Amino acid sequence: IYAGGDTPINEVLELLDEWGLYDRVRARARVVDRVQYWDWQKRQLLAELPYGLIESDTSHPYRLHVPQWEVSAILLEKVREAPNVTLETGCEVVGFAQAEDGSSVTVTVERDSGVETVTGDWLCGADGTGSRIRNGLGIEFKGLSWDETFLTTELDLELMVRFADASPQDGVGLAPVAYVLHPEHWAIVMLMPDAARILF
Repeated sequence: IYAGGDTPINEVLELLDEWGLYDRVRARARVVDRVQYWDWQKRQLLAELPYGLIESDTSHPYRLHVPQWEVSAILLEKVREAPNVTLETGCEVVGFAQAEDGSSVTVTVERDSGVETVTGDWLCGADGTGSRIRNGLGIEFKGLSWDETFLTTELDLELMVRFADASPQDGVGLAPVAYVLHPEHWAIVMLMPDAARILF
């Protein structure tokens, strides 16, 4: 549900609205009203775009910076509230087979206590890019992958805010999200609710 790990896209915010979870997510997020693009070599601001430009296209003309684990915790809480759901952790799907008539699926689950099988009507393979379910069905992953290694680090938010305020160009400091462009050594700076995150 994410673009970039900690930034739910507008369509996701609309879904959270439908599910009655948007306010809970927003309460844990930093609301970002603009994005900047900087030239690293020249230390020059190239462009600043306010998200208000898209207010006619979405009910959420901004982005939220919220750690993915926070959103996952909120979704997990919602799932636990559902009367027809049993949530199990500490287990791993190690195999599955569909009935010949397609009426059910049997899943083999490994736990600390041993291996058991569970039968149900549906099996949803929402288990990531290395999905055992998708691979077992021979379904190709058509997503995008990067041939680069990235490093993400977090800095003390107060220090980062001081840096942003102390080094303005023409009265403009670092925005809550800034793409710092360079032919080789680019970076993305994101102000999170309680830290500054830098990806490079």
